[in-house]
Amino acid sequence: MKVERQKVVASILKSNHFPIGMEMFSADNQEQWKQIKAAIDTSDYYILINKRRYGSLTKEKISYTEKEYNYAKSKGVPTLAFIVSDQAQLNIKDIETDSRKSKLLDKFIERVKDVTAKLELADSAK
Repeated sequence: MKVERQKVVASILKSNHFPIGMEMFSADNQEQWKQIKAAIDTSDYYILINKRRYGSLTKEKISYTEKEYNYAKSKGVPTLAFIVSDQAQLNIKDIETDSRKSKLLDKFIERVKDVTAKLELADSAK
C-alpha cells in the first residue's frame, strides 16, 4: 500500500500536519509498542488504511494494525478508516490468502464498519 500511504501522507503534510506512519515502528516488542502507544496518545487522528490483508499476528492473535486500532479507540482518538471496496479489482499480492487471517480480517473490517455506521447514525440524529 505504498502508493496509498504516500497519498495520505501528502494530504496530511499539505494540511500543515505531521504524519507518523506505524510502518516506521516494529511493533513486535514491548519497547516499540510503548513508542507506538505514545505516538497514538499524541495524535489528533488515527488513520486506518486497509486493502485486503490482515498482516502479522501479535501474541494476542490479532494483527498489529488491529491492536493499534483497538488502542486508539480505547483512548478516544478520532479514527478515519479507509477500507477498499469488495468490488475493487486488486492484485493478488493485496489479498489475504491465509484463510484463518482472512476470517479475522473480515471480522475486523465489519467491526470498523459497524463503529462507523453507529457514528453516522448518531450524527444524523442531531
